[in-house]
Amino acid sequence: MDGVKKISLVIPCYNEEKNITRTLDGILEVFKSSSILAKYDFEVIAVDDGSKDATWAQIVEYAKKDNHIHGVRLMGNFGQSCGYQAGFDASTGEYVITVSADLEIPLENLAKVVELLEQGYDFVNTNRKNRWGGEKKAKSGMANKIISRVSGVCMQDRGSGMKGFSRVLVDNLKFYGDMHRFIPDYLTVYRAKMTEFDVEFKDRDFGVSAYKGSQVFWFYRSSYYRLWFLGNCVSYCAKTVGVQYWG
Repeated sequence: MDGVKKISLVIPCYNEEKNITRTLDGILEVFKSSSILAKYDFEVIAVDDGSKDATWAQIVEYAKKDNHIHGVRLMGNFGQSCGYQAGFDASTGEYVITVSADLEIPLENLAKVVELLEQGYDFVNTNRKNRWGGEKKAKSGMANKIISRVSGVCMQDRGSGMKGFSRVLVDNLKFYGDMHRFIPDYLTVYRAKMTEFDVEFKDRDFGVSAYKGSQVFWFYRSSYYRLWFLGNCVSYCAKTVGVQYWG
């Protein structure tokens, strides 16, 4: 599609056999039904992070049927940061957007992410409203406040699965370890222009989330010192090993 911009969607997956097919179907549908998204070419890069179920088989099956869909298979469970990096390395779009495999955020929000990227933002974050209640919400909110104070970046939801990136950021990013938890803070190294908007949150229908409010809080509280070393992250080259591609 000469002259048409491309959007790359990166979906990290771990044991998502009951969710990934609905997510892929939803993406194919929203790019047909949305007047904004229909103007773009797109590719879907589903990254299987060492799943023990039929996630990879589902991805391969879809890649055979639709040339928009591609699969990347890691040879073990390396974590979300490695999954993001593998997807970014395989992407070719002018814009790259991460999507959760469990449809926690309605796919209709992809259009607004693209609109904001078109307005010149380098990074677009989404804030999942009403995702937790009571104690979990308080702990998650406190964790974000701790990190915001340390890094100087005011973002309400660092853990949201839908995030948009400009190509220039993706070409220079190198995620490793737990960097996916600090993406907005990491991007200050690049003087990235960032924004955030609210989205509806929907609990997953199948499977169990790997992260709980209390776990997130204690992780951030115990590891916020890592942000002080973000300057060194730029020169760190993390290589993903043991990768299998499909499509």
